[in-house]
Amino acid sequence: ARITVREPWYVASARSGDTNLLAENLTVSAETPVQPIEIVLGHDVATIDGNVSLDGKPVSGVVLLIPQSAPRRGVTIPVGPAGEFHMANLPPGEYSAYALDHVDGLADADAEVMRKYSSQEKEFHVLPNGHVTVHLELQKF
Repeated sequence: ARITVREPWYVASARSGDTNLLAENLTVSAETPVQPIEIVLGHDVATIDGNVSLDGKPVSGVVLLIPQSAPRRGVTIPVGPAGEFHMANLPPGEYSAYALDHVDGLADADAEVMRKYSSQEKEFHVLPNGHVTVHLELQKF
C-alpha cells in the first residue's frame, strides 16, 4: 500500500517494528504478529530550483530526485525549454538527482536502475524550510 498525504505535509517516517516502510515492503504472515505501524508527518518542506544543460547549452527534459532514505519514493520534475526547473514542498533530507531526456520505461524511479547514470548523479542535502539550487548535465535514457 502507498502512504499519501496532502501538501505541504509529507511522511517523514513510516515504520513497523524494525522495518522502514519508506524503503522496504512489509511482509505479513499468519505465523508472525504484525508490529504496529507508526507514521510521522512533517511540514518543514523546502524548495529546489535548478537548471539542466547538455554540452553547456540549456535543454529540456525531466529531473529525477531520489531520496536516499526512501529510494522507492522518487519524484520527477519537468524541465522547461530554457533548461530550468522548480519544485516546492520538497521534504528535507539527502537526495540523488539525475537529469534525463525522458523517463518513459523507468519503473518506480528505482535507484538500482539509476546506477548506470551515476557519473552524472548529483547528491545534495535539503535543510528543513530551506532552498537549494542544483545544476545538472542531461543524460540520454
